Amino acid sequence: MGGKRIFILVDASASMLDETVVGVIRRRNLADKDKVKSVKWRQAVATVDWLTTQIPPTSKFQIYTFNETATPLSEETRGTWLDAGDVDVLNDSVNRMRKVIPQKGTSLVNAFKAIGNMKPAPDNLFILA
Repeated sequence: MGGKRIFILVDASASMLDETVVGVIRRRNLADKDKVKSVKWRQAVATVDWLTTQIPPTSKFQIYTFNETATPLSEETRGTWLDAGDVDVLNDSVNRMRKVIPQKGTSLVNAFKAIGNMKPAPDNLFILA
């Protein structure tokens, strides 16, 4: 993985609960504690965990989730780049990712607007959907 500014965008809509429409419909009504156990969602969270271990320590990064809106894992970091050399920041990001509950619909428009609001722009983008 390379880049000075790495943006990770993770779909956190209900579609991340299963591979099939029928599976999504069944799982979207489960309790939150059961939603986060979905295989597809656990794979997405594990991928974010792995990606954060690959970010060069000299880089900046940001992780947003999106469903109907796009939000950073930590609201106070909206629109800012985080220091990948700070292990605590990386660990906090992964811990916050583990607390996200997949829900609602999907708006790629809002996801891409969030990317466009980053200044300077990312030079490496990962989209997990």
